[in-house]
Amino acid sequence: MTKDNNLVNWISGGLLMLIGLFVIIALVLTRSQTETTSVQITQVSPTIDVIKLCPSGGATSCNPYTGLNGVTGSANTQTPVDVFMKISDLNGNGDIAEARVAMFHHTVIPNTKTLVDCDTAAEKDGNYCYSNYDGQTTGGISACTLDFTEGATSAWYKCSALLEYWMDSNDYPPSYWELSGIAYDSTALTGTATSSFTKNIVLSMNFGSSTISYGQMSLGATQAGISVLGTLYGNSDADMTIQASSAVMTCDGPGSANIPVSNQRFGTNDNIYELLTTSFSTTNQDLNFETSTGLGWMQHRTNENSAPTDSAYFGIQIPNSGVSGTCSVAAIVTAIAQ
Repeated sequence: MTKDNNLVNWISGGLLMLIGLFVIIALVLTRSQTETTSVQITQVSPTIDVIKLCPSGGATSCNPYTGLNGVTGSANTQTPVDVFMKISDLNGNGDIAEARVAMFHHTVIPNTKTLVDCDTAAEKDGNYCYSNYDGQTTGGISACTLDFTEGATSAWYKCSALLEYWMDSNDYPPSYWELSGIAYDSTALTGTATSSFTKNIVLSMNFGSSTISYGQMSLGATQAGISVLGTLYGNSDADMTIQASSAVMTCDGPGSANIPVSNQRFGTNDNIYELLTTSFSTTNQDLNFETSTGLGWMQHRTNENSAPTDSAYFGIQIPNSGVSGTCSVAAIVTAIAQ
């Protein structure tokens, strides 16, 4: 009986040891388990802190926080500019996905034009709209690209444009040129901002000849139909005036008299000499270049393909006697605003 009890005790003790061993192992395994925690960060919309127009040349071409208040540009060539936007995103500047911009002439008179008129245009309009707002680069503004980062949550984006020399000026208030920017984050949340600038008047018109030449003519003869082409550049309605520097055309023939400058005539239509309407004189006179009948001056350019042009026609009558050689007189031609 004692042996049996000892055997039972040994078996029971062994089982207890095994159970204790299993518990220890289980406890050890439990304490070495890896725990995973997670949290979902709420996306916030990006913001555009600064949007500005700058001279072409990159970030060093203008002050970090101010741009151009006004643009003048050239009389007959495009003006390159950059648009800079400082975009911030509290989720980090790497969350900024895209930036777009529109540049448009915000007018009320004669027609109201706003961003809506510009942001869906497939092509640019050199007078009033330059845009990549619709995601395309056919609107006169390049795709906006990251230029440099500023801290962990901000970045500067840049896009470029070539402003046409005939783009609308602010000479018919109330109007102004607006920059309108939009920024997208990785979840398509957006932020917008606007600023404005002035497009100054550029008055420019080309008188298409430095010399009005009638060629060789006989005494007593008349000639007409000598055309001079006027071309309007710049961005404003304009005309030209002409004024003789002397009352006579000086002739260089031996013993020659001079020709009264009034023997030259000009007009807006290609007529015979007798029907030309205006006699040349030392008084400043309007050449009446025009782009529509009866207007009396050229209207600023609205055509994407060509500048406005018109011709003036000159003629002369040679006296019946007393003159020889080459006769000439200087004239002053001036562009005038309308």
